[in-house]
Amino acid sequence: MTPEPSLVAARQSDTPGRSDIGELRAHLEALVATYRQKMQQERLSAFREMAGEVAHDFTDTLSSILARAQILAADAQDQEVVQSVRMIERVALEGTRIVRRLQDFSRTRPARPFQPVDLNPLVSEIVSSIRARWNAQLAPRSMVGEVHAELGNVPMVSGDAAELRNVLSIIALNALDAMPDGGQLTFRTDTDGQRVRCHVRDTGVGMPDGVRFRIFDPFFTT
Repeated sequence: MTPEPSLVAARQSDTPGRSDIGELRAHLEALVATYRQKMQQERLSAFREMAGEVAHDFTDTLSSILARAQILAADAQDQEVVQSVRMIERVALEGTRIVRRLQDFSRTRPARPFQPVDLNPLVSEIVSSIRARWNAQLAPRSMVGEVHAELGNVPMVSGDAAELRNVLSIIALNALDAMPDGGQLTFRTDTDGQRVRCHVRDTGVGMPDGVRFRIFDPFFTT
């Protein structure tokens, strides 16, 4: 018995084809990506609020410590006491720098105006520093680590040189942690239309998904 054409058409339309499955997968992946982005934004918002409160409290505490230390240093006669107080003063000043970073993160401190930055010399400086540090770590174990710079013809960029140096240095140090037995670390600068890019590539072990999805979470570490 031959089924009616209308029933055949209905059964065929109820069966998902490859294009339907692919479209469904794409929608699900987009939904997951949106969810992760929203969760990250909520975590960032909570971290920023907490960082702002902590920075405010620590500013008052460190200001009091610094003021007392400066008064003691001015009044002290014993050189050992002066040296000890100066150490307290240096530690307090270091604490204020950490607080400023928290304030930068929480956006409670006005951002510094950007200045023209020559990216290539900055990258070269980082490469030299990282190379020396890595060789010192690997030499006792007779291992080799190579750090290269492939510098393109790039224009000046507008930014904060200190912050750029800090970010690239942290990325490089994380790369070294992923290559405990040596490997290659390469910095490359180039342009993409109106953009200037800095690539950092290593031959390390990579990151599992659980870590990769959280690399932009504030204060996250492994």
